[in-house]
Amino acid sequence: MHNVSWCYRTKFLQLLCKQLLRKTLLCNLLGCGFLLWGGLSFAEEYLPVAGRDYKVLTNPVATDSADKIKVIEFFWYGCPHCYTMEPYVESWLKSKPDFVDFQRVPAPFGHIWDVHARAFYTAETMGVLDKTHQATFDAIHRDKKTLVRMQQIRKFYEKLGIDGDAFAQTFDSFIVDFRFNQAKAMIADYGLQSVPVLAVGGKYLINVTQNSGHAGMMKTLDYLIQQEYQLMQGPQHLSTKNTATENME
Repeated sequence: MHNVSWCYRTKFLQLLCKQLLRKTLLCNLLGCGFLLWGGLSFAEEYLPVAGRDYKVLTNPVATDSADKIKVIEFFWYGCPHCYTMEPYVESWLKSKPDFVDFQRVPAPFGHIWDVHARAFYTAETMGVLDKTHQATFDAIHRDKKTLVRMQQIRKFYEKLGIDGDAFAQTFDSFIVDFRFNQAKAMIADYGLQSVPVLAVGGKYLINVTQNSGHAGMMKTLDYLIQQEYQLMQGPQHLSTKNTATENME
């Protein structure tokens, strides 16, 4: 019995040493600082595939974040998938790297979509998005409220403590018109036809139909951010992860 116990302990130590060696070698290959960000070793645990897990844009879209990686969440308040994804995004934002610039863009595909997009930009302009954003999602999907016209949204926001007159005036203001038209242009530039979609660096699109659910979208997001981060650091940080992983076997 003593010998069996000793063998188990010896085998455990051997496995532990092997895992530590693999992580050390991966750190050297991929850049230890970013590889361990978020506690996830992408080379070992998750390797998204272009065309299956994300789309590579043929014509990259210029972003307004020259020194950061731009991540855009395209959404619609009436979209159940967007509502389901929101807790994942909120959780991700708590540990978002400083070199990532995050932006939400409501998709104005017409009719109710446009009303919701203007409501979002109205709340953002008024500085009350922290009160209205999740509350609007909850009202539509959890509480089954009908919020399809500006007047309905105004009454709902008044219950949240928002000035109704100020909301109505801002809803039709120049700044909201400008932001709304920007969103329409972005939808066209990225060639979007549905939501939710995460855009990364103006180069990649991730949507829920291409991946293993919303959690898979966020893993793919982290992976693509890693790729863009390595490009920002220079060619010496690039690596072929499949080859590196195969060499560990």
